[in-house]
Amino acid sequence: MALAVAAFLAATTPHAAGIEPVAGSPFLGGMTVDTLGRDITWYISGAPDRRPLALFVQGSGCTAQLRRRADGGVRGGYHDVLLAQSGGRFHVLTVEKPGVMPGAEGNGGSATGCPPEFLREHTLERWVVALSAALDAARRLAQNDPTRLLVFGHSEGGIVAARLARLEPGITHVA
Repeated sequence: MALAVAAFLAATTPHAAGIEPVAGSPFLGGMTVDTLGRDITWYISGAPDRRPLALFVQGSGCTAQLRRRADGGVRGGYHDVLLAQSGGRFHVLTVEKPGVMPGAEGNGGSATGCPPEFLREHTLERWVVALSAALDAARRLAQNDPTRLLVFGHSEGGIVAARLARLEPGITHVA
């Protein structure tokens, strides 16, 4: 899967801390390894100046966070809406669920037709571990203001955001 992620990112220029631009997107892509030994892919909006961080936690299903359009551009999900509504006031972070293939269309908010790896990995506890690892990696970037951290969950992601906020020090706001 790491090769698929690298191919999807299609980096054009290197960036700080091992993150790379995602061609056709306002996001930079990075990878880390969580405490369960899984490769975790995450994306952060790419402005270089210091801003608070907002982690978006998506709802149900196995749709990838970034998907290629036929014209080579990238489309996302509600994290794009959060970024647009931020007015540049904060960075947006979103994380691929373990077992979701980069660029996968999924089946809306359903687990029907999702890969066996996703079905095995996607539990509340294991998803929180993955989010924690990505959050830790993203918080180390110089462009993030460590004094304010929003975790924003949509649908099933709301439950996950609440659990993460209970376990993760440094989260100052939850929505």
